[in-house]
Amino acid sequence: MNFDLVKHTILMTVAGSRAYGLHTATSDVDIKGVAIPPREFILGYLSRFDQADKAEHIQAFLQFMNPEEVAAIAAQKLEGTVFSLQKFVALAADSNPNILDLLFCRDEEVRLWTRAGEFLRENRDLFISARARYSFGGYAASQLKRIRG
Repeated sequence: MNFDLVKHTILMTVAGSRAYGLHTATSDVDIKGVAIPPREFILGYLSRFDQADKAEHIQAFLQFMNPEEVAAIAAQKLEGTVFSLQKFVALAADSNPNILDLLFCRDEEVRLWTRAGEFLRENRDLFISARARYSFGGYAASQLKRIRG
């Protein structure tokens, strides 16, 4: 990836256990975000961008973390994924439970948002449909199966 991911990110939130208030002293910090890549990445004639999840890409977002999160990152790590807007919209339209929390988290979990990111959150209800019943039900069933071993 040869563009500034932070510059092209329109929305980034804290995710995982910290977003739900379930973190412990040994929990890492997870983030999720949405980026609008440069035109040549959208058109796909030079390169493609669907998501960034490598440590070297995610570390650039350290600057947006609060002091408690910075301390946790120093002790553990910073992980996450930044999705292209196209991939994010496709996943959100499918009511993907791992994506919708970006739109529905509390404002306190948002670490970066531009006007475009704010627009996504203001229109989050457009992504909710009857399909969510099946997406969330399937997700819950898979988690239960995993827990049971």
